Amino acid sequence: MFNSIFKKAITVAVITVLLDFLFHYFFTTPMETLTYFVIKFLLAFTVATALFSFKHLPKSKHPYLIIFITGLIFSTLMSTYYRAWELGEAYTPFGSRAPNIL
Repeated sequence: MFNSIFKKAITVAVITVLLDFLFHYFFTTPMETLTYFVIKFLLAFTVATALFSFKHLPKSKHPYLIIFITGLIFSTLMSTYYRAWELGEAYTPFGSRAPNIL
């Protein structure tokens, strides 16, 4: 069972980072840092592992609500990391963003 959860979580994390990498490669300047993609991979893997480990998910009356809440947690953690990086390391003024989307 653990092996199956691990494979599913790795697959989700790889797809998440690959899609995000392609988005940033083609649509943002400057490109995101390696740290950004590593953090995104680790968060996606952790959240996917938690989701796939949740034994009551298939029996739940509202599985999409659980998936939505898990996605919300992932997005909140990623946004918090990213905003902290902008304010703390990149010294980006509050109210603006470090990378510009074309």
